[in-house]
Amino acid sequence: MKQLLKLALTLLLVTFFTNSQAQFSGNIYVSPEGSDINTGTKEDPMSFEAAINLASIQLKEQGLPDKGIHIHVLGGLYRFQKPFILGDEFQGTRENPIIISAEDGEEVIFDGSQPIAFEGFSKVNNEVEKKRLAKSAAKKILVTTITDKTLIERFNKNLMLNLNFNGQ
Repeated sequence: MKQLLKLALTLLLVTFFTNSQAQFSGNIYVSPEGSDINTGTKEDPMSFEAAINLASIQLKEQGLPDKGIHIHVLGGLYRFQKPFILGDEFQGTRENPIIISAEDGEEVIFDGSQPIAFEGFSKVNNEVEKKRLAKSAAKKILVTTITDKTLIERFNKNLMLNLNFNGQ
């Protein structure tokens, strides 16, 4: 099902790209509420991922357009479940740059965090683990076992864990 959805999105982007090739200005607008099927104008912004895909198709099939490509990131919170990687095709020039920037006056936050449900946490019960902790902290620390494959993959690649509870 996921592959079918990706194929449909790719075909939709190719169709959009083909139909709008003559009017492709190199300006693409994105919004956290943007859709993968939107046109990418300021009034009809795309999702960030759809804009990257559209730019990639443009660069691979038609090359770098005159005046380059500018992805205008409208304000808001962008949540990412997985990293995105710009391919080798994303190489602008001084005259025709590739720019990804927040719109003037807009606050943009890219968030790759992954919430973990509190219900799975419990106090440290393992005596060996308790001995490794300061006595003053042992009763305050909660632990959990992470089983989500996306989280495990993320931790295996970039071991960075920043936990907070109730915003602290």
